[in-house]
Amino acid sequence: MYSLRPVRQIIVGLLTLVWCVPLWGQAENRDTKTTVLWPTQNFLGWNKYSPDKQVNVHDLFTMDPVEKYLIIKGTSPGYLVTEKMFSSYELSLEWRWAVDRNTTPAKSEKEPVYHSGVLLHINTEADSIWPKSIQLRLNEGRAGDVALLNGFKLSIHPDYKDDKQKDVFLRRMDGVDQPMGDWNTTTITCHGKFVSVKMNNELVMVGRDSEFTRGRIALQSEAGEIHFRNIKVRQLEGRPVDPEKDN
Repeated sequence: MYSLRPVRQIIVGLLTLVWCVPLWGQAENRDTKTTVLWPTQNFLGWNKYSPDKQVNVHDLFTMDPVEKYLIIKGTSPGYLVTEKMFSSYELSLEWRWAVDRNTTPAKSEKEPVYHSGVLLHINTEADSIWPKSIQLRLNEGRAGDVALLNGFKLSIHPDYKDDKQKDVFLRRMDGVDQPMGDWNTTTITCHGKFVSVKMNNELVMVGRDSEFTRGRIALQSEAGEIHFRNIKVRQLEGRPVDPEKDN
């Protein structure tokens, strides 16, 4: 009589293989608290948006075919925004400006040439420019400044208030940017109503009493080509930790 045992063994083996193969955009290894947002296959988990009807958003947001980092052209306003809302998390990412530091003109006191940022706690489902949110600025030479867009409420020490711009707060220290064209590391912690930012391992911003404690995350297209890689969200548990008092 013919036995089905070999067939069953083959099917079980194939299912085991499929189950073990990691997918882009899924949590890495066995850390179930960490979600890898980038790299991702076919922008899984993200939406592309620009109000410029003359631009193809698929050209505005692309991926390097070899190294798989995210490319945001910055030729039109817009952003790449997560489909999912996040709360109580640590967001880590790497970014760089797509310029050769050896040929970049010396900086002046004028407004930076290159503009981009990370938007936090976007609560609206519909997209717009610019949504109510916390904007962590990655501007040339000023990475770590924060702007509160459309009346977003976040308590930041008044010593860091920018007298020249409404609802803008300056980073706590200068000199934290890598040279133009080099990769920077940024860690954003949103735990309860606390928000803090580390730029290349230096604490540059602390906020308290955040109006919202959850929302979507977005990466801006504004002015100048910027690259992102290794974007991860780690879920935080336990009571919210004050970035200054409890560390």
